[in-house]
Amino acid sequence: MNDSLLQHIQKISLMKHNRDLIHSLCGLDIEIRRIDGTAINSAAKDIAVKEEPVRAPGETCTCNSKHANCQTIDSDILGKVYDTYQPQTYVCAAGLKKIVIPIVINNSLVGLLFTGENKDFRFNGDQLYQVIKLLTNFTEYVIKNELTPLDVNFFQNGEITRQRELLNRAVRYIKQNYHCNDLTLKEVSTNNGISYHYLSRIFKKELDTTFAQFRNKVRMEAAKKMLKNRSLSISQISYACGFDDPAYFCKVFKNTMGTSPTNYRMKEASGKQRLT
Repeated sequence: MNDSLLQHIQKISLMKHNRDLIHSLCGLDIEIRRIDGTAINSAAKDIAVKEEPVRAPGETCTCNSKHANCQTIDSDILGKVYDTYQPQTYVCAAGLKKIVIPIVINNSLVGLLFTGENKDFRFNGDQLYQVIKLLTNFTEYVIKNELTPLDVNFFQNGEITRQRELLNRAVRYIKQNYHCNDLTLKEVSTNNGISYHYLSRIFKKELDTTFAQFRNKVRMEAAKKMLKNRSLSISQISYACGFDDPAYFCKVFKNTMGTSPTNYRMKEASGKQRLT
């Protein structure tokens, strides 16, 4: 597994937004790292995993200035992550609490989320455990809802082709702008610097579908989530998914999902009632 998948995860809008939000709220810097603990924007040899002493909470730090940032991850901690696929915490040589969250896709460890205290922010009370819970749930949500099998297939084996890189750029653009009613093949190609005809051929070759079919699939997935909110009308959902005509939205939804939006909503509601 090369760095491409981790770089893609790092660029997901929801991931970037929440990393910025957490930094603004409490000053935590969240990094995505390789499974060996090194930063994905650096060569592995530049940030070697060192055998730094792991100190107990409250233990006096006698380290020198080279530990000021404590950006290396102890190999024993990495070993625990590999063995358990569970978040790990430790106190670095500078006496700062650090958190390592595994990024797991298809039951395989592909990377790490790394954060922790710095000179301007220290955990109080149960903040450490709340942050671990928050980051674990958030990471799992991003992997489940923002990363498609298409993304994983693109990046998991060696270097991706230029053709697939362009397609992935277009797919990401569609997922971010599905709500726009002027989301056409021409608009996507223009805003991503890709030839209109070339992009059309890529969709057919790589995904065995047309641009319109793929765009509608993305819109229908968004509609399914919105239908769970019963305060939204079918018309509101259709407009929010980029359709000018609610009747056409219903037609596309039924062709895609095999049932009408109203029936889908009713089945979802009845399923929840049975669970309760």
